[in-house]
Amino acid sequence: PEKTWISSIEISSLDSKRIYVTLDNHMYGDMNTYVVMSTDGGNTWAVKHKTMISEDYIWKLQTPDGLNYYGSVAALPVTGNVRVVKSNDSGSTWTTSIIRNTYSYIQTIGFLDSLQGWTGGNSTLFETTDGGINWNSISVGAGYNRFFKTNDSTAFLSGARIYKYKVGNLSGIIDTKPFDEIHSLNISPNPASNFINIEMTIHNKTNCKLQLYSSDGKLIQSIYDGQIEKGTKQFSIQSEKIPPQTVYLILKTNEGLVHRKIIKN
Repeated sequence: PEKTWISSIEISSLDSKRIYVTLDNHMYGDMNTYVVMSTDGGNTWAVKHKTMISEDYIWKLQTPDGLNYYGSVAALPVTGNVRVVKSNDSGSTWTTSIIRNTYSYIQTIGFLDSLQGWTGGNSTLFETTDGGINWNSISVGAGYNRFFKTNDSTAFLSGARIYKYKVGNLSGIIDTKPFDEIHSLNISPNPASNFINIEMTIHNKTNCKLQLYSSDGKLIQSIYDGQIEKGTKQFSIQSEKIPPQTVYLILKTNEGLVHRKIIKN
């Protein structure tokens, strides 16, 4: 596919010609995220699923067995929930499941087998032991980004720290303190009427997107998009034309996502 961002690629361990790709901001003419599949090594592609919500990213795809496939949906705060996608027929059909009805940013997903797996992001890790039907929040640490299975009883999570799982024991550098945001946003005034002042503090060089979204997930304004050095930047945006609602200021960097709610009068 052309004119697209590729979020994740997974090649079947059972059939090297079977390839799964997640796409967003692409040729299909909307901002939904798609799962597309090729069964001939990438010569032709077929759309298998889309999340139906603008600005989603299916950030990671993973399979424990070549039959069951799972994907983490890195969504915007406006969705108000946490979702994953799943296929139990080698990618031919997919479903989207809500695993929690309050928002949490997730990136990683990984399964040890067809029943036991984890997904999480900044500060929350969810675990399932029934193939993704039910999920529970567990306290381990923070900053989950990658999952790697080494054998049927051992796996690793990595991000801000590294965590090791052995059957019956998830361990590592255990730290159940609240997640400390690496970068910060300060807003004034809030509630806002004619203008919004933003102070953004970046603690290390990174790639940065600072964007303002409406309560229904539509992009109102892109404030900053590019690489940024360590330091503090200030912005002031005109907001008198924005209808009264709750808007979301969202900072995306290599280190994760930070957001703030702003009441627009």
